[in-house]
Amino acid sequence: FRRYAQQLPITEPIHGGDPWKLLSCLNIREEDRLLFMVYVATLFIPDIPHAVLMLHGPQGSAKSTIMTLLKDLLDPSAVGVSALPKDERELIQALDHTYLAYFDNVGSLPDWVSDALCRATTGTGFSKRQLYTDDDDVIYWLQRSVGINSINVAAQRPDLLDRSLLIGLEQ
Repeated sequence: FRRYAQQLPITEPIHGGDPWKLLSCLNIREEDRLLFMVYVATLFIPDIPHAVLMLHGPQGSAKSTIMTLLKDLLDPSAVGVSALPKDERELIQALDHTYLAYFDNVGSLPDWVSDALCRATTGTGFSKRQLYTDDDDVIYWLQRSVGINSINVAAQRPDLLDRSLLIGLEQ
């Protein structure tokens, strides 16, 4: 078990709580509520592939707020919902250091990001050369829950869309 600098303590659960009360403070359409709650429930099951949460909607539709609330509830972090890293090494490190990797205000996804997110959600290994060595590798094994919010659906490639839960929000 490793604890990284950005990780915060997990919220203490309350006996007899009602998880459906979560929906009272979220801007999710009636027809998407059950699907969203099933997604949230699956986040508590480790070591399985999870859907990529894709929230989309106009400015002011609480996309970032929903992701921040889920992040605070399940994987509290001083960083919270973050910007998408600019290169694959930074993306791998960001994925390695969190359970819920939620990315905010993503306009579009380059092909390499789409491919990396597909691999990270289903489970895969990444390797890179260890610093100060010529032949040693650092191996990352990742299976993460990933989410992206954007005004339009940022994912365009079919493999990522196939793994995604698309939830449209209204203002």
